[in-house]
Amino acid sequence: MMISAKRFRPTAGLCSLIALGCAGGPSAVEVPEVDPVAAGAEAIKTYDGNGDAALGPDELAKCPGMVVKLAAYDADKNGSVEQAEIAARLGELYKHSPGATQLNCAVTYRGRPLAGAEVVFEPEAYLGEEIQAARGVTDAAGVAAMGIPPEFLPEHLHRLKALHYGTFKVRVTHPTIALPARYNTATELGYETESGNPNVQFVLADKYPRLRGGSVTMPVGIVLRRVTPRRSRGLQSTLCELCEAWRRWR
Repeated sequence: MMISAKRFRPTAGLCSLIALGCAGGPSAVEVPEVDPVAAGAEAIKTYDGNGDAALGPDELAKCPGMVVKLAAYDADKNGSVEQAEIAARLGELYKHSPGATQLNCAVTYRGRPLAGAEVVFEPEAYLGEEIQAARGVTDAAGVAAMGIPPEFLPEHLHRLKALHYGTFKVRVTHPTIALPARYNTATELGYETESGNPNVQFVLADKYPRLRGGSVTMPVGIVLRRVTPRRSRGLQSTLCELCEAWRRWR
């Protein structure tokens, strides 16, 4: 879950993963090296603002790609993510030594496909230097094929769009439309690779939905940056309420 990120029908030709790299040989995509344990430690170092060795709601809001897969990270369901949980999640993500995959990113704005937008998937720095940023420009249907620089792919795949597995901040800009900063310079959009799902959609809007019974507003998927859940309800139930608020608002 992200700011209205949701699945949509796969496009023909994008359902298969590119060479995983584990087979070796000249045709394989070179596998980026990610050390889950070191990455977990670096993630805590980067985002743990209060020094409690865990990432709480306010700190997680700064790492939206982790928020997208919060249920996978927060193994003990206590509303925060610890270093060991990050390492475990990344270990699962990279256990098959994936090279790259294809991803179609659809963007709508004010209820319509946003054509001509530049979309950047910026990898979290804690993953290391080998995970490359991916870029794409949306077509008339508001869809961008995300791709890393071709030099990181085998020569015969240079014309193919692909991105590395990873956790990303997503930034969307447009040459003629001033999109809200929460979608670019102060982005609240995030993505983490979901094996077998070659599509993701971001629904952009000028305003946040409002929660029932109160005047506090916040984006769906950016967990509790301005809202603190009651302990009895827990983080997951609060997220469900936010999703429902978004559906009613749309």
